[in-house]
Amino acid sequence: MREKIIERKDLGLGNNENYSDFKNFSNLQLQFISDFLTTKVSSQGKYYTKLKLIVKYVNGIELEIPQWYLFHHGHDLEEHLKAVFPQLKRFNNTDDLKKEVIVKVIDDLPELISYDILELFIDIQTH
Repeated sequence: MREKIIERKDLGLGNNENYSDFKNFSNLQLQFISDFLTTKVSSQGKYYTKLKLIVKYVNGIELEIPQWYLFHHGHDLEEHLKAVFPQLKRFNNTDDLKKEVIVKVIDDLPELISYDILELFIDIQTH
């Protein structure tokens, strides 16, 4: 949404809401957004499992994310994202898109970092 790739209405947002409001959204609102995105990406492949896992975020929110999304090979997932959202193709060098997402989430919405990522960063810093 920040990059104007997705419209507010697609995510069920009002005209006065933007990506910076995500940190204040309810669990229900964030689950809707997550489901919208993972459903779009799932159209790019055959995902047989409907199993969802709970992911906890720094702000205490817990979302159900499809297992296939969480464990999908990163390069393949990136290609699926670029197929669904062609505007992302401008990130054509290896790891550019991943770096961009990490930097923007950490800078703009640190509340929405998953505990798994936070623990990984802490582990890297302490070793």
